[in-house]
Amino acid sequence: MPHLESMEHSRYELLFRQAPSRFLVMEPCAPFHIRDATDSYLDVTLTRRDIIGRPLFDVFPGNPDDASATGVQDLTASFERALAGRTTDTMPVLKYDIPDRSGAFVERHWTPVNATVVEGDGTRVAIVHRTEDVTSFVKEGEVLRGEAAHLRHEILSRSRDLALANEALRDSIEQHRRIVAIVGHDLREPLATVRMGVEVLRRHFEQLGARPPRAVDILRAASSRMEELLSDLDDYSVTRLQGHLSIERQRVNLRDICEEVVQAAQLAHPERAIELESGENILAHVDPKRKRQLLTNLLDNALTYGAADRPVRVSVRRVTGGCVMKVSNEGEPIPEDVIPTLFHPFQRGPGTGSARESGHLGLGLYIVQQITQAHEGAVDVTSTPQETQFSVFIPS
Repeated sequence: MPHLESMEHSRYELLFRQAPSRFLVMEPCAPFHIRDATDSYLDVTLTRRDIIGRPLFDVFPGNPDDASATGVQDLTASFERALAGRTTDTMPVLKYDIPDRSGAFVERHWTPVNATVVEGDGTRVAIVHRTEDVTSFVKEGEVLRGEAAHLRHEILSRSRDLALANEALRDSIEQHRRIVAIVGHDLREPLATVRMGVEVLRRHFEQLGARPPRAVDILRAASSRMEELLSDLDDYSVTRLQGHLSIERQRVNLRDICEEVVQAAQLAHPERAIELESGENILAHVDPKRKRQLLTNLLDNALTYGAADRPVRVSVRRVTGGCVMKVSNEGEPIPEDVIPTLFHPFQRGPGTGSARESGHLGLGLYIVQQITQAHEGAVDVTSTPQETQFSVFIPS
């Protein structure tokens, strides 16, 4: 029998497509374009091979007649967990109705498993989605005997337990979301007062022909940072409720956005060296507000955890199919066991001193990932004793 590595591509493709399991291979970022599927997957999902190349949720949208359907959100959350941890995420029994070939939705229950395919350097190259149709075991009234009857009883029992656990989890998430929203709302009013007071002081000194004291600049930068933290809280609440961030694309020059963000960061951190490496106009169809937020979060992360006596570098370059924005810093590398959870919400790096005492919420990198996925891009990190670098690919 020939070794798989020596098998021609066409035969390997044939082997995959005729495999007995229900496998779907997708791009490792939203909107999860379908790369390939086994024939048995196409059969069980009532689809044909023309789904290849299409976004997953265009092929399998939520059932518009079921107001309680959460399949799209639940499956997206599982993908994100698998991608963030570069691991496998096993889901409980999932109700996800699918359209038949006439377009009418039919009830289906599944047991999905989602795994991230990772190269040797940690790069995520695909998501493999495996699922089994367990509708006959879950639906009431099915006549089964022997081991099948026992299996049906076990699945129903576990499904009920999981349903109760999921309901409690949804209640907890909703309560948490409300608390976050209330806190964000209640903090904005006193923050607006502080910012107004700072602007009054600044204009007063300018009218006197004097330079505002350094304390005014510090207060101004600190209030801007508080505004950014509240925006991160708002975005976290939205992603937990809707499963994604909304964006409004415009044709913008990414070099201008980088210059603007770097200048603001330099004002807030005059003691730090920040270098921008970009000399060309790079036009892209993106949400400019979100891209400023993304770069601000990456730059703030580098300034927080990078060596204070070494420069932070920002660059944006054209590449095949789009462009890449990079932020790098020197200093202690990120431990390998931290990297898989680095983009999880409320995760903070292992820094000491000012890094620990900076009041960071641990949402910055999570928001970076959400903004990147909303733009159908990819974010990755490499960390060595020489340099830590975050790279964001933005497709054309």
